[in-house]
Amino acid sequence: MNYSSIPHYYNGIRFDSQLELKFALLIEHNFVYAAHPKEFFQKDLETGKIILTPEIHSYKPDFYIRSLKDNIASYIEIKPSPRFEKSKELRLSIMTENLAQSDTDFKWIFEDQIVLPNDQYEKLKMLIANQSLERKFYNLANKFYRNLYKYPFNLIKGWSFQEYKSFLHEGTYPFREE
Repeated sequence: MNYSSIPHYYNGIRFDSQLELKFALLIEHNFVYAAHPKEFFQKDLETGKIILTPEIHSYKPDFYIRSLKDNIASYIEIKPSPRFEKSKELRLSIMTENLAQSDTDFKWIFEDQIVLPNDQYEKLKMLIANQSLERKFYNLANKFYRNLYKYPFNLIKGWSFQEYKSFLHEGTYPFREE
């Protein structure tokens, strides 16, 4: 399948490419996630202040994910191939600086690592065919739920939006009384 880099929509989220959408389908049952979760900046190593120049830009990873199985969190960048780019160096440098005091990983995921089971592949084909409806849902939802566009609307069964966000960002499982 040829993965275009035009926006695609699913479950209330805008993805920058079909490849990002494919990754979201791959992980949606085993991870919680946010798309384009946070903007990172390059910092001066001595002062810790953010460096802003025309040559140095901020960087937003494609995903922030947390495993439901082992509670491990990672920032993810999705790329079609591992070819080396100048921007890759800058992204890696910014993430290394920003995550130095964190338990969170930064990972590159490439197209050949994103293999969908047959049912999810069929779902991907259906979603691609119905992008006009998904886009309408996204636009309508964002009129009413501003700033929720990073998180999927179809959450883990039984979790509230706040519980989903709390687990994603802090690793705290929702407390349920028996």
